[in-house]
Amino acid sequence: MLRRMIGNDVLLQLELGEGLPPVCADVGQLTQVFMNLAVNARDAMPLGGTLGIETSRLTLPPDDAKRLEVQAGDAVRIVVWDTGAGMDAVTMHRIFEPFFTTKEVGKGSGLGLATVYGIIKQSGGAIVVESQPGEGARFAITIPAADAKVDWPQPPAAVGSSTGAESILLIEDDHDVRNVTARALRASGFTVIECPSGEDAIARALDPTLHVDVLVSDVALPGMSGPAAVQRILQMRPSLPVLFVSGYPRNELDRHGLTGSDVHFLEKPVSLSELTDAVRRLADHGSH
Repeated sequence: MLRRMIGNDVLLQLELGEGLPPVCADVGQLTQVFMNLAVNARDAMPLGGTLGIETSRLTLPPDDAKRLEVQAGDAVRIVVWDTGAGMDAVTMHRIFEPFFTTKEVGKGSGLGLATVYGIIKQSGGAIVVESQPGEGARFAITIPAADAKVDWPQPPAAVGSSTGAESILLIEDDHDVRNVTARALRASGFTVIECPSGEDAIARALDPTLHVDVLVSDVALPGMSGPAAVQRILQMRPSLPVLFVSGYPRNELDRHGLTGSDVHFLEKPVSLSELTDAVRRLADHGSH
């Protein structure tokens, strides 16, 4: 599959270790990781080059495990590297942000690496990138062995269950952004109700049996804007905490009269951890 994807101008070089321990991860998601990294490598080598994939077994000492924020002990290391254009320090610092892209308008969402990051973190692992302009890129993925004592993320409980898992109403029209945001929130224990438009979110909010703890919305949406949809929802659920995530300035909310203490704002680009932390604070505040 990867050979067909990267084309004849790119050499695929494999160095696969033997006797690797199993890891606890979704096969489909790990396939997506390889596909996304391969596509990025291919795009960085328009004149051809080499894409390498290496796997090995390693034992992480406590200090290295703490630095990577993974469980110490046996693990699998997956390295994906290329001989492409490479990246500067500014780009490398932002590539895992869900809303960051180096691609031109109409050339893709640029969210492949945010998806990769989310999948690896959900699998209890870590991903580190090394790159310099003109010297290619190297992505090192570390996933603890399945028999290690890893605190695997638990699936969120159903709405209304006795565990008290909070429900998030997410309004985002971009499929890739919505997907990676919802995955990050679910990995943090939330139940997520995904809405591709403001109109859909209003229809969901009209359901009196639907429990919602926090509303997360983009500002710029096709058709009804995010602020307009939120205003309608707050008429039905006036005490619902709201978090806007947008590249637009906050004064766009002021223009719609959304200045209450329960209306919060994060400016894109924002990391997955910043987003989930902000939602957690609102959910905890609303439960008191």
